[in-house]
Amino acid sequence: MAQARRDSNYVTTLLAVTNDANLTPTNLVVDPTTSRLLVSSTGTISAVTELTGSGTITALDGAVTLNTGGYGAVGIQVTGTWVATLAFECTIDGTNYQALDVFPTNGATSVQSTTSNGQFHGHVGGIQSIRVRASAFTSGTATISLHSDIAGGPTTKAVAGAVGGGGTSMTDDSGFTVGTTGITPAAGTYRTVRDAVDDNDAGAFAMTEKRAILAALETSNADSVMDDTLDAIKVIQTVPSASTYAYTRFADLGANATANVKSSAGNVFSLWCQNENTADRFIQLHNTATTPAGGATPLYTFLISGGDQIVIGTDFFGPAGANFSTGIAFGVSTVKDSFTAATASEQSTVIMFK
Repeated sequence: MAQARRDSNYVTTLLAVTNDANLTPTNLVVDPTTSRLLVSSTGTISAVTELTGSGTITALDGAVTLNTGGYGAVGIQVTGTWVATLAFECTIDGTNYQALDVFPTNGATSVQSTTSNGQFHGHVGGIQSIRVRASAFTSGTATISLHSDIAGGPTTKAVAGAVGGGGTSMTDDSGFTVGTTGITPAAGTYRTVRDAVDDNDAGAFAMTEKRAILAALETSNADSVMDDTLDAIKVIQTVPSASTYAYTRFADLGANATANVKSSAGNVFSLWCQNENTADRFIQLHNTATTPAGGATPLYTFLISGGDQIVIGTDFFGPAGANFSTGIAFGVSTVKDSFTAATASEQSTVIMFK
């Protein structure tokens, strides 16, 4: 004992035993769960790293229990011929039990009970005991086998990609329950540039050297809008051919002093108007689903000098256009702040709107 290892308080921290015929000492090992000395007359002494237990259930509230204190994971196997509901339960204080979430070894959704034979596993770190109990019983004998080991952690299930991924796949478009459905963290591979896969090929996410996802913007036909050389997004301005995106053209070439352009809400992007009279006139835009009455107040009014023309575009109306919440109407007026109809033939007007 004089040479035994001691801590800073001179308390012995390592003990060993030997006999007269064997001068090589053997360390004494303590069970980490029970704190009891492990003794063996022959063979090598080692710490207990796993526990097993078994039993049968033949009546209501019959149970098979395993002390899992100090262990991380548990496996449960149920066999036999029986009709019952077997609940999986756990306790921290050794007295009060509550439901324990476990996973079928071939499934991705946790359960707290079973009505059929099967194999299950779950996380039991910090739990003193687990048990399988008949919460309802009709007939038969259920045989319960329990196994617990030190290794183990939180039970997780892969959302997708069981093959080659070590997880259990979920059906495409299946439900995900927060706090119940397990997940597997996603990882990517480092790429300096993006590469391509063929149709229906699986592939890992690409990431940068700083572990950021290497993302790319693409059109629906897989044309990239990324410029890998300049590390920028390419912006190409094109003329839309579909009416969904193109402006609608309204024209009145001297037919009316006022007319409705759109009978519902819309946006004006540009207008052109020519004054054929030698006197000044005003081109007005009104927020109405019909046409402005005499004296109506315009939303916009612009002066056109005699014999002159004006063009007003998105530099004034803005890229999104000027919004008219009710409708769009135009009028050529002899006064600025209210509508007083001029002669129809004095104007030619074109408006681009949506």
